[in-house]
Amino acid sequence: SWPNVMGGSTVPTTGTLTGRVTDSVTGAAVVGATVTLSGGRTATTDGSGMYTIANLAPGSFTVTVTMSGYNTWSGSASITAGNTTTLNVSLVPIPTATNWARTGTATASSTSSGSSPSNAIDGSTSTFWQSSSGGTQWLTVDLGSSRSVSKVVVNWNGSNFAKAYRIETSTNGSTWTSRFSTTSGTSGTKTHTFSAVDVRYVRLYCTSANSGSYRVNEFEVWNF
Repeated sequence: SWPNVMGGSTVPTTGTLTGRVTDSVTGAAVVGATVTLSGGRTATTDGSGMYTIANLAPGSFTVTVTMSGYNTWSGSASITAGNTTTLNVSLVPIPTATNWARTGTATASSTSSGSSPSNAIDGSTSTFWQSSSGGTQWLTVDLGSSRSVSKVVVNWNGSNFAKAYRIETSTNGSTWTSRFSTTSGTSGTKTHTFSAVDVRYVRLYCTSANSGSYRVNEFEVWNF
């Protein structure tokens, strides 16, 4: 076939797609992401998050970007002959489940000897916080800063559980909102979920003990 020429120069018949892939939270380059076009062409982002796919026939392409730890992104790009189309993509990280209590600070209304409130957030079920008596007692965790919270797990120790208690949250440590309450509590590990809220303080507020005091092996505060 004869070359397509105009004024002595070959007329371009293909185009190029290029761009940068970044983390939507940090803005950092996402290295090693796979960029796939409808039709099967692919590219992998380099150390700067850049990718380039050349020699593309003109037309509209579906673009899919995948990377472990991120939600898949999908969009479209139009390629024209002789031109470079730039398509930058921001990938949203997939959140990981985090127990915020593990890096928080625990305080309590009272403490029995050798059973510090910190025992309830140390990640070990062999240690526990124990109140000095029953009745109204509380265990509070300061998460250090505002965190998204939607699940609280209470691991009660044996018969020293609360028959009546509330899970409460606060942004300032003084005004509290109840997220769960019961008057028929039982022993064991109890998981309480609610709509996600941004808070700094989470409190276990007990008002009626099954025995003479409360014992909590672990008090966990999760983002989901």
